[in-house]
Amino acid sequence: MATLTCPAEGPDRDGVYRLVWTAPEGQAVELVEHHAGRARTIYAGRDRAATVTGRHGGDYRYALVVDGGAAAPDCLVTVEPHSLPVAFGFFTVGLAVTLLTVTMVVRGHRAHRRGLIG
Repeated sequence: MATLTCPAEGPDRDGVYRLVWTAPEGQAVELVEHHAGRARTIYAGRDRAATVTGRHGGDYRYALVVDGGAAAPDCLVTVEPHSLPVAFGFFTVGLAVTLLTVTMVVRGHRAHRRGLIG
C-alpha cells in the first residue's frame, strides 16, 4: 500500500514544498498534480520524495500512482502568497537595510582614505 504525505498544515507562502511518499519496494511511481482543471505528471521514477517549486497562489491536488493504478489518497496543498502590502513592506525593509549598508561602507572607506580610521 502506498501513502502520500502532505506538507504541514496551513497555507504555503512561497510556492515551495516537499512531498514524501511510501510505496512497495522497487515499484515506480508517478506523482500527478491537478490544478486549474489540468492534470500533469511532475515526477516519475523510484524515488520516495519530490520538491515542488514555483507554484503560484491556488489549490494544488496531488495523486500518487503506483504501476498504473491509483494507490494513495489525494493530497491538497494550498499556496497563499503574502498580500501585496506585506510584500511591499518586506521590500521596503530590505531596501532600507541595503542602502544603510552601502552608506556605511562608503563612509568607512572615505574615513579610511583620510586616515581617520586604521
